[in-house]
Amino acid sequence: MIAKKLQKLVPGLVIHGYDLPRWRLSAPSPAHLRVAGPELTGNLFDVRHVAGLMNAGWIDGAHLTGFSLNMSNFGSREECSELFQPPSESPPGFGKDELVIHVRGEDILTGGHPDYGPLPIQFYVRIVAQTGLRPVFLGQIQEGRYLDEIRRAFPDAQILPARDVLADFQTMRNSKNIVLGLSSFSWLAAWFSDADRIHLPVFGFLNPRQRPDIHCLPVDDSRYSFYLLPVRKWNAGPDDQAALYDQRLPIEPIAAGEAGRLLRRGAWRIAPKRLAKRVLLTAQCARAKWAVGAPGRTGPTGAP
Repeated sequence: MIAKKLQKLVPGLVIHGYDLPRWRLSAPSPAHLRVAGPELTGNLFDVRHVAGLMNAGWIDGAHLTGFSLNMSNFGSREECSELFQPPSESPPGFGKDELVIHVRGEDILTGGHPDYGPLPIQFYVRIVAQTGLRPVFLGQIQEGRYLDEIRRAFPDAQILPARDVLADFQTMRNSKNIVLGLSSFSWLAAWFSDADRIHLPVFGFLNPRQRPDIHCLPVDDSRYSFYLLPVRKWNAGPDDQAALYDQRLPIEPIAAGEAGRLLRRGAWRIAPKRLAKRVLLTAQCARAKWAVGAPGRTGPTGAP
């Protein structure tokens, strides 16, 4: 998605070196290719800045080595969704009377990344009560206390067994009402979808107070409802586990405008880091340009 945005900004740019067969997307890099350009990774680089360096002739390419969780580096939702078409008929989604809830479980229940982790059960209780819809749970679901508490809270819920990840992705994508887990997987499925309503927990890596470098709050998309939860650094310890089942957890519905203010405050906090990234990237490009243009050095296509 980032590469396609860059291609749109840089006329004639060619994208290669990716292989996503399940989405019918593949373009190997030519064996002889040499490109003088920086490595783009993390969330701090600006694709428009990179495009400017390319259009100015400072670099002839760049290496995308990671997924940036920064919506400003993506194209439009329609453009991005069109890229990812499944190779076979998609499973149907759920209709307007169901609420599809993605569960991020398995390894994350016992550790993992501090900005991820499972959602408190009370969050699901709040959304189900608010909407009055029939809950359908899918994702990384396994036996254990977390699933037991889901069953206890929602005895009539439909719980889909663990299955192929593409089937889960497309089921969410084709559904009308979606509750996100702390997962870029469910975030993308919901964003690509034509859902009527998407419930997004401003929590973990989705909370700008916790991760100001990440921008995954679609504040201009009227399909989204936002819910602010406390900052939590998940380590799966006893206190974290107990909090998953705490019915007193504060959950604050917030308007898109307030979510936007959270993003802007986060952006101010990391402005020096973004500037440092910009300066470093420009310096790397200057060195690459010198290396290609210096006497006796080889150009990017192998010609002197």
